[in-house]
Amino acid sequence: MSGLLQRCFIVVMLISGVLLGNGCSDRGGIEYTIPKLIKTDKIDRFRIQKIYISTKIAKSAFLVMRKYEDGKPGDILQVDAIKTGEPSPFTIILDHFTFVPGKQTVHLAVHLDQNQNSEFDESDPIADDGFLQRAVEIEVENDIYLTSVELLESTQATSRNDFKIGKIYIHRYMAKKAFLLVYADKDGQKGALLETLDLKLSNKYNILVKLSPENELSSGSYTFHLAAYLDSNDNGQYDENDKAAMFEEKPIEHTINVER
Repeated sequence: MSGLLQRCFIVVMLISGVLLGNGCSDRGGIEYTIPKLIKTDKIDRFRIQKIYISTKIAKSAFLVMRKYEDGKPGDILQVDAIKTGEPSPFTIILDHFTFVPGKQTVHLAVHLDQNQNSEFDESDPIADDGFLQRAVEIEVENDIYLTSVELLESTQATSRNDFKIGKIYIHRYMAKKAFLLVYADKDGQKGALLETLDLKLSNKYNILVKLSPENELSSGSYTFHLAAYLDSNDNGQYDENDKAAMFEEKPIEHTINVER
């Protein structure tokens, strides 16, 4: 093939799940590699092997990630700017959305900045006549992100105002903050809310419950009901809008007997 034909020949091929654009990508065009299944060990990021958009095609571009529901793209989860003219691996770091452990499907599409204002809007066209869009399966492999619970049925108070309850492990990627609510017992059910305590995320050690002075323990036997919540609205404090922390698809709630 002559040099002139090589420069001008554009081919689009779909081979083994890899879509290639311009046969001479350093001279202008599109080239990218996106596996059908992307494996990651981080719940807030994943890596695409390559996305290349020539500066001759657009000054800027965007990778738009959407929910994938009922076989079609849904609400936008995140938009990331693609630096054109640089063929390199592309890492997506999620701002608000996180993957759960296991497999989840999202929809990816590359849009060109038609208005050249460096801001994505719905009118920006999908690159390469619609070929640069696909459903992609993301698999989080590392089970360290799974919540785990090892709680005691009974315990001995170490002082008038603290006792250990066992372990509740919630990874810091699951929430910015979590809370442990401590309730008094009333006829075997949750009674008055006594304490709202910060629950340390990614904590591998036994949790020490510290009671405030008005709830200090005298000698005897006590029953407490515990419940863990995530700071769902990121306001730094527990409120009724916060969602219960889950373990094996059930809220983390526990009853413990304390002797002093």
